[in-house]
Amino acid sequence: MAILENIAQTVTINSVEYRIGNCQVKRSFDQRIGNISFVVEADVVGDALYDAVTLDDWVIVTHSSFTKTIIDRGNITMIREVIINGARIKQVQARTEEARLQRKRFINSWEDDLAGDVVNDMITLYGTDIGITAGSINDHGLRISEIASRYDSFYDCMEQITAQTTLVWRVDNGQLSLFLPDDRTSPAIEAHSFITGSLAVEYKIDNVFNVARIQAWEYEDIEILGPACSTYQKLPLTGEGWELAGEITESPLFFPDNFKVNADALEATWDQPPYPFYARFKMRRLHWAIREDAASIALYGRREAPPLYHDGGTELSMAQGILAAYLARWSTPYFGASGIDMLNFGYDVDSVAIVDLPEYGIDQDVYITSVTRTYSRTELIVNIDIVSRSGIAVSIDPSRELMRRTERLERAASHPLAVLGYGV
Repeated sequence: MAILENIAQTVTINSVEYRIGNCQVKRSFDQRIGNISFVVEADVVGDALYDAVTLDDWVIVTHSSFTKTIIDRGNITMIREVIINGARIKQVQARTEEARLQRKRFINSWEDDLAGDVVNDMITLYGTDIGITAGSINDHGLRISEIASRYDSFYDCMEQITAQTTLVWRVDNGQLSLFLPDDRTSPAIEAHSFITGSLAVEYKIDNVFNVARIQAWEYEDIEILGPACSTYQKLPLTGEGWELAGEITESPLFFPDNFKVNADALEATWDQPPYPFYARFKMRRLHWAIREDAASIALYGRREAPPLYHDGGTELSMAQGILAAYLARWSTPYFGASGIDMLNFGYDVDSVAIVDLPEYGIDQDVYITSVTRTYSRTELIVNIDIVSRSGIAVSIDPSRELMRRTERLERAASHPLAVLGYGV
C-alpha cells in the first residue's frame, strides 16, 4: 500500500473533464481487463454534465505527481444512481480498453507460428472494427502450436496465446502490445521509502498448488496399408475412448470398397481388394493431461489443484501450456508487502520490481501481479500484490520440446507399416 500526497487527478468522460471525489482503478495478472469505478455527483437539479454520463461513454482517468503520470482508459459498463440526503449520485463502473477485444468474433486458425505474427495478423484482419492497432509486439521468438477460433472473440484468442507462451498483452490508447513481464520494470520496493513502522510483509501457503490437470483432446493420424491378402487391420491405438475425428484425408492408391472404421473395437474393415492400398484418417480421445512441479512438491508436499476445465477439452499441446502457466503462478507461496510509501506510485501490473528489505532478509526480484489505485482529491493509496520472480515462468519450458520429441518417437514405433513388418 502506498499513500502519496500532491497528486493531480482528473476524470474525463467523452472529452469533458469532471470533478470526481473518489476513484479506483484495479488491474491484476489473473484478469486481463481492469476495472475503473468512481462517483459522479449532481451539483444542482438538472445538472447537464451529470445527466450526460451514460453507458459506453469513453473514460480517461489521469493521476500524476512531479515525476510520473499514469493514465487508464475504458468504457462505462454500469451506472447505479442513488439519492443520499437529497443529492443525486451516480456510482459508475467502467472496464479498461482490453474489453474491446471481446466485441469482435471470427472464424480463423493459425498453426505453428510465431506468436507475434499471429497477433499482427489478427490486428490487420479484425482490429479496425474495434479500433485496435499494433503497439510494441515482442514475442521473444515464442511460437504457438495452434490457435483455433470458431467464432471465439479476439480476447479469447489472445488468452490462448498467453496460455501457450507465458507472454502477456495490454491495450493502451488503442494500441495492443505483446511482451514478457521481464520487459517492463516498476519502481523498487525499498524500506527507506516507507514511513517508519508502516511496512508489513506476509507469507501465505493456503493457495499453493503444484499438481494440476486439465481435459485435453489427444489426436492421432492413422495410416493403414492393406496388402491384397488382408481382410482387416487392427488400428495402432491403445486404450479406450478413441473416436473418428475426420474423414479420409488422402488415398494415394485406389481405395477399397465398403471401408469402415469401428472406433469401439479399434479396427478397420473393408472388402478384400485385388490390390494394395493406403489410407489416412484422424482419431481422437478426451483424457486428463497432468503436470507437476517437482521442486514445489519437494518443498511443500503434494498439493493438487481442482481440475481445470477449458471448454470441455482443448488441444494437448495447448493444455500443457495452460498447465505450465497455472503452476508457475500457484506453485510457490504468496509473498506480499504493504505499507505507506511516500516516494513511489508508478507500480504496474505484469512488470518486474526489486524488493530490497534488509530488515526482513529480503532482496530479490518480484513480479507485480495486482495493482489497485484508490485516490481522492488529496491523496492516492496504491495496493500491490507481488510474487517471487521464480514463481512465474517467463521462458519456453524445455520439457515441452522433450514431450514433442517423445511423441514423435512413439508414433514412429507404432506406425502401422512397422506393425505389418514394413520399414518406416
